[in-house]
Amino acid sequence: MDQQGMNQLIALVLEHCSKIECLIDNTINTSTSVDFRQTEDVFSTLVYLSLRGLHNLQEMFCDPCYRCSLQNLEELLIEDCSKFNNISFPKSSNLCNLKILSISKCPVLTYLFMPSIVQTLSLLEVLKISSCSALRHIIEEVEEENYALASTKRLQKLRILEIEDCHNLEYIFTVILAQGLVSLENVKIVSNMKLKYVFGSEKEHNLAVYQSFHQQTNISINLPNLDTLNLMFLPNVIRIWPEYCPLRLPCLEESLIILCPKLPNSSIDMAETASNLEQHTISMDCSELNDVYFLMNSKLCNLTVLTISECPVLTSFFVSTIVQALEFLEVLRLSHCSTLTHIIERGNDDILRTRNHSSLTLSKLRILEIEECDNLKYVFSLSLAQGLKSLKSVKIVGNSKLKYVFGSEKEHILMYPSFQQNIVTFHRLQNLMDFNLSKLTNLINIWPEYCRPHLPNLEKLHCTYCPELSDLSKVMTVSDLGQLTTSMTEILCLITNIFQPQLKAFLKCRELWLRAVRMKGIFQFQMGEQRGTTELVLLNLDINYLRLENLPELNFVWKGPTGFLNLQNLYDIRVDGCPKLKIIFSTTVVTSLPMLRILDISNCDELEQIIDLGDAHQLKSLYSSQQVCFPTLSTIIVEKCNKLKCVFYNLSASHFISLRYLQIEECSQIHKVFAFSEEEMSKDRKQVPLQNLKITKLINLPNLKEIHHGFKLKEDVEQTIKECPMYSPSLYLQPVMYGKYMVMI
Repeated sequence: MDQQGMNQLIALVLEHCSKIECLIDNTINTSTSVDFRQTEDVFSTLVYLSLRGLHNLQEMFCDPCYRCSLQNLEELLIEDCSKFNNISFPKSSNLCNLKILSISKCPVLTYLFMPSIVQTLSLLEVLKISSCSALRHIIEEVEEENYALASTKRLQKLRILEIEDCHNLEYIFTVILAQGLVSLENVKIVSNMKLKYVFGSEKEHNLAVYQSFHQQTNISINLPNLDTLNLMFLPNVIRIWPEYCPLRLPCLEESLIILCPKLPNSSIDMAETASNLEQHTISMDCSELNDVYFLMNSKLCNLTVLTISECPVLTSFFVSTIVQALEFLEVLRLSHCSTLTHIIERGNDDILRTRNHSSLTLSKLRILEIEECDNLKYVFSLSLAQGLKSLKSVKIVGNSKLKYVFGSEKEHILMYPSFQQNIVTFHRLQNLMDFNLSKLTNLINIWPEYCRPHLPNLEKLHCTYCPELSDLSKVMTVSDLGQLTTSMTEILCLITNIFQPQLKAFLKCRELWLRAVRMKGIFQFQMGEQRGTTELVLLNLDINYLRLENLPELNFVWKGPTGFLNLQNLYDIRVDGCPKLKIIFSTTVVTSLPMLRILDISNCDELEQIIDLGDAHQLKSLYSSQQVCFPTLSTIIVEKCNKLKCVFYNLSASHFISLRYLQIEECSQIHKVFAFSEEEMSKDRKQVPLQNLKITKLINLPNLKEIHHGFKLKEDVEQTIKECPMYSPSLYLQPVMYGKYMVMI
């Protein structure tokens, strides 16, 4: 080999070379071998070195005594070298330009660096180590106190530290070395089974051993640029840093702690250290965490996201005074904290009586999600809830003992002294758009009876499996339009004066889903005082999806005068399990459904009519208006409605010009599906009934005789007819158009 052959090399990539045992072996002397001990120029220009899939590689340099500077090396990657046990940098190596070091899948490697090499790593920025199952130390332990003191100035440029699947590693860096990590920005420690500490060796965590040393030296860890700290799947980690060692994290923005069951409270206390913390997550099986103790002088003004889950002994999160520091908290997610009793721990009731309510608010909170916290009885006090002016989404799911969303037990007592009037005045959630309550078996009220919430921007209301909740009456109250009467506590939305000019404002709820709640009615509109005017103002509801399930007390969906309500966006109605409901559409809404596409009705035992067309005068008015009731209705499904005798009657076939799918099942009294008005059909002989129908399913209908008198399904309709003994399709004629006239053949 030419003695200068390796001196100009810039990049070296070796992959899947099964016979290579070391990069340079200077112990073999032949007449043609180069004595690298005589020169420092070997690899002196090398910038990039990558070794992958070298399964016989044991070490890089077999003779650590030879001279090799590596002074220009910037990136070193070692991956999938199953026998690699020693990097063995030469003692004379100067890794002063190394910026990126990534080592993975080296299962017999026990350490990375000797202390003397660490002192040369002045520009190292990225250190990534993964799947090195035998790794015990990143820096080999030596009894050199002088080294320890000197090393505080090493690794000053390190920005990114990632350690994953190194199951024999017990700690990352010594405290002394951690003091020098002034550029560290991102720490990610994942799935290291034996890891006990992040910063500090076993000795350094033993206060008795190091007590005399710490009395002489001011030991603290200051990581001024650390913005992300992620600790995940570390079953044996017990501390992040020593108890006696102050830690400052002034720029920490995101903290994620997942599956660290032995991590105590003090290690998660970021309060004094992280004044810029924006996102803090404690998640998954932190079984020994019993509080998140934020110090009284904590400055958490930059915390925006807080997520905590799987902490079964956690009882509370904040003391009331610390809420004042959460100026920018936007997202709060809590889940599977089975012993949680309070989100905010209150020492006494003085904080409830304060007149300076603005100091108690979470004014930037946008998203609130609480799930499977089975001992929580309420979410926020009314004093705090008054300030939730940015709240847009609330999701409360599966909290079995929750009785109230807003308001403590005392605040729900009507005689709570001198407190109600202030709450009635100030409690508003004007930006709330999405409200989801589900599987809350003990929920009694959302807020106290004396509150008048104003939800002008509510778009989605989902209330499912809340069997004790009967008073939803104030959820959608338009408080500017009138006051609720105390006798109507089981109506979802009651508007008491439809003549007021303010009625031209929309009710903006777009999605309404109620399941397993005790409601008697959904929408009711009353005339109220006319105030000198008899003009009926058109009321627009923006709702587009309505789902009503398992409502055993429901008597009506819509109630009010005819011709004033416009449901211009409603496209999907599903009603299931409402045994007391007799009518779906009243005259209030039958002509105001231009976008309805899906109508699905099932398990309504008392249902007698889908549409109530009113008296003869109202029916005549409907005919004369020539207004189409269901111009876009394409799907009709009716199942298990045993008092229903006809699905639609006294309507012209022109109302169903878009119908494509018809399914009727297990309705024992139905004798026909449509009873189109003969008078209306005779006026328009050109109209072919149900001309767009493509799929028909008629199943278990013992009294069904016909779809419509004299109507026969076309041959191109996909038909499923089962257990309909009185229905005989062959008896009916097929309507066919000849020129301008419809005839039956």
